[in-house]
Amino acid sequence: MEAALRKSPKVGFELVDPATRIGQRRRRARSDWSSATVGERAVLLAADDADRVLRLLGSLEPTSLTSIMALNVTAGGPPGIAASLSVDKGDPKKGLSAIRALADRLVT
Repeated sequence: MEAALRKSPKVGFELVDPATRIGQRRRRARSDWSSATVGERAVLLAADDADRVLRLLGSLEPTSLTSIMALNVTAGGPPGIAASLSVDKGDPKKGLSAIRALADRLVT
C-alpha cells in the first residue's frame, strides 16, 4: 500500500518487523537501525527523531500495528507513506486504520 500525503509530515522514519522477510531485507539495506518496542512487539526503527516517532506510534492502538510488517514515512517532497501489510495475522483493516490515523497525526 502506498499513499501520498497532502502535506509534508513533520517527521520521516522507517519501521520494520525484523522477523519478516521484508524486515530482514531492509535490515541489510541500511545500518542505522535502532531496536524499539511498539506495544509488546520488537521492531527496528530508523528515524532522525526516534523519541517523537515512538510517541506517535504509542498513541495508536497497539493491536492495530500487528498486521504491519514495514512502514516507511517520507518527509519532504513528495511526502508519502508506504506500508507492507500481512493478511495472515492480525486484521489488515486495523493496519489500514492505523496508517490513516498516523497520517492524520503526522500532518497536523
